[in-house]
Amino acid sequence: MESFLNKVLFTIGSMKITPFSVIAIIATIIVARLIIRLVENLLVRFFNKKEVDSGRQVAFIQILKYLVYLFAFLIILKSLGIGITALMFGSGALLVGIGFGLQQTFNDFVSGVILLFEGGVSVGDDLDVNGLFGHVTRIGMRTTEVLTRDDVKIIIPNSILVSNSVTNWTHNKRPARFHVDVGVSYEEDITEVERLLLECANVQYAIWKSPSPSVQLIGFGESSVDFKLYFYSREFILIEKIKSDLRKRIFKKFNEHNISIPFPQRDLNIYRSMDIRSLENLDTESD
Repeated sequence: MESFLNKVLFTIGSMKITPFSVIAIIATIIVARLIIRLVENLLVRFFNKKEVDSGRQVAFIQILKYLVYLFAFLIILKSLGIGITALMFGSGALLVGIGFGLQQTFNDFVSGVILLFEGGVSVGDDLDVNGLFGHVTRIGMRTTEVLTRDDVKIIIPNSILVSNSVTNWTHNKRPARFHVDVGVSYEEDITEVERLLLECANVQYAIWKSPSPSVQLIGFGESSVDFKLYFYSREFILIEKIKSDLRKRIFKKFNEHNISIPFPQRDLNIYRSMDIRSLENLDTESD
């Protein structure tokens, strides 16, 4: 039996593949997966008992998986007769070349580890990344999956979440300030306009009464007097729906009180080509 287990099946460079090494590799992978599943179940029960949020749970379990798989990889190398020191020195030039080629991939991987350790972005968080709003569904070794409002999954490299400015609405425990823009005709009473805007905001759902809504006159446009209606809300995911409903309410309220919302107007004068030639002839005769 011993001779069979140590029989060389084939070689890869200096590595000799034997039945024993094949069995050791398969057994190591199976044991690693069993350990991960067992520890994961125990940790989930412990986290639920301690009321740890789901994002932290996923981050801790993901790091645990990395460590177990790394340990299993080292055992596999050992079973193949490859020393870690020899591997590092023997493949130094190769690793340098791969490092340059996979620089961005390595950056994304390190960024993923930073995300899991710091907890700045966790599974279940609602993010705004350069105008892209989405719900984090998974943080992987290199990328993060985000589900947008349109139910589209976007794959974002982890380095973007670490190096760029990201708005994490889930971490915002206080209501945030939003606004809608409104323009009215120059003939309207601005005091009445302000009163109607505040009335609309105060009855709109998901808008906080304290801090209370406010109105600011921000400028005089070509065709309208321009206002901003500011309000506070905690409904970060549904904020565009709230803004839309608020605009509808303002439009109806303005119609009820005969407040006109102007649109750009231009005066266009058209001259026929014959008239232009006649004018040119008149100028010539006068000369």
